[in-house]
Amino acid sequence: MVSVIRPTTPVSPLSPAVAEDAPPQWARAPARVRRALATATARPDGSYQVAIEVEAHKFYADGKGAQTEAPLDEPFDIGVFTAEPGKPGFTAASVLSMKREAIQTGKQTVTVIVNQRPAWAGIDPYNKRIDRNSDDNLVKVEVGAAAPAR
Repeated sequence: MVSVIRPTTPVSPLSPAVAEDAPPQWARAPARVRRALATATARPDGSYQVAIEVEAHKFYADGKGAQTEAPLDEPFDIGVFTAEPGKPGFTAASVLSMKREAIQTGKQTVTVIVNQRPAWAGIDPYNKRIDRNSDDNLVKVEVGAAAPAR
């Protein structure tokens, strides 16, 4: 089936990654975020610096559910919001920042500057990736005191 799909699939920035990850195990879990923490610091100019700490891993699962870890080095959506995505009150205006960042296996921190007070942040916030626990992709942002003016 993959030999039929590959020649007819339009080329896009994601096509190579999808083509490499898809065959022959369609039941694979391409990525899992085990934890996410987010803190924000108010800046003198009124913006906020948000530090999102993530721990990411990539696993392949066989038909019996056994998982094997593989290296991860792929772009992920990173989002910062004024309201929790998917909950009442969330609108397009709730999105303060949405960007793609390269994420590798293990712990790392992604920093984002936003113009309003953030309330939620996370990795793969709209759950586009296969993930056995998508509830740990978003966290409330802990907002600290303003940084002193320089």
